[in-house]
Amino acid sequence: MLEYKKFPQYSIFGSLCDTAAAQMPVFILTRFYSHTITGMFSLTFRVLNLPAIIISAAVGQVFFQKIVEISHTAPEKLNKYIIKTFIILFLTYLPIIPILFIWGDDLFAFVFGEQWREAGVYAGYLVIAVAIRFAVSPLSTVMGLEKNVKTGVFWQVLYICTIIPTLYFSSSLSIQEFFIIFTIHEVILYFIYLALIIKSSRTAT
Repeated sequence: MLEYKKFPQYSIFGSLCDTAAAQMPVFILTRFYSHTITGMFSLTFRVLNLPAIIISAAVGQVFFQKIVEISHTAPEKLNKYIIKTFIILFLTYLPIIPILFIWGDDLFAFVFGEQWREAGVYAGYLVIAVAIRFAVSPLSTVMGLEKNVKTGVFWQVLYICTIIPTLYFSSSLSIQEFFIIFTIHEVILYFIYLALIIKSSRTAT
């Protein structure tokens, strides 16, 4: 218990930050925009994240096993493997970006009904944020290692400390500009996360 006490000490706080950060867009949208926009955002984000939810767990487990294997056989190849995995995951999601950006409104209207057409417009903005999450999140299993727990929690704290002011100060803008700034925030923060994962992978021994 003493040896692994840092897991509950840091991970619980990190999980709380994750939970709060996940609810922040809905909270800000409810506070400063209409309930209709909030509902459309919730549907859009849920639909876009569905592939990540299905694939992330499976990829994460395989990725972690491979990381441990490479760290024992050829540790100098770890960084290349992580970057290669990121590129493959991003390219897997990449075709969805132009499809939703161009035809998102028609697709959402066809699948969910005409009243959800606007949600398809939002999807065209948000799909880039979801794509970068999809490519980085499975790699975060590296942060589950004992030596990397603090680094993982550091990013979680950084994320919530940046998402709150970003969304709050964007709340006076149009909803399209709001989503664009939200997407920029996601891209920047998840690339920081990727850099931390690459650096932390050297401890996977």
